[in-house]
Amino acid sequence: MADTHQTPPQTPDATTQPVIVTALLVAAFLLAGLVLNAITSMLSTFAYGGGYSFISTVGQGLATQVFTLVLPVAVGVYAGFRVVAPITAGLRLKSVLARSLVASAIAAVLAFAVGFVLILATTVTDNIFGNSFPLGQFGGAIGRAFGSLGTTVSIFFGNVPLVALAAVLLWLWLGAKRRTASV
Repeated sequence: MADTHQTPPQTPDATTQPVIVTALLVAAFLLAGLVLNAITSMLSTFAYGGGYSFISTVGQGLATQVFTLVLPVAVGVYAGFRVVAPITAGLRLKSVLARSLVASAIAAVLAFAVGFVLILATTVTDNIFGNSFPLGQFGGAIGRAFGSLGTTVSIFFGNVPLVALAAVLLWLWLGAKRRTASV
């Protein structure tokens, strides 16, 4: 006899879409800041009479920042708000702000991990293809990688206000969805 009981299709939790949108908005805000920084840098260079190659210098720096800062922060915010310390409408404001600190810490750790892997990878390729003795410079790479801990701390503290704002807005959004659903 065939089993006629079918399970309903799995639907994502009601908080999935708002968390994704919040993480994308954080990424968009960071990207807008990087673009504005690149434009002001270009304008200041032109103002002092210097030549500037926008595509090569700014484009390369912007692409690097997207993959080493914006993407890890967006993934960290998503992981923090969705997996590690979920934000729900029933939380109090101080809990939401504490969870935003957790999300900012996750984002900073992910940015550090990406930077660490990038430093090690460039050291390996530079030493193999640029030196006769490829293992001679790994001590400097380890020092640079752990020296980037200061950058990690600045990423954490630099993103705390943005992530806290995103957490509060997400919390308000979820609360509004809950209030409209109960009407």
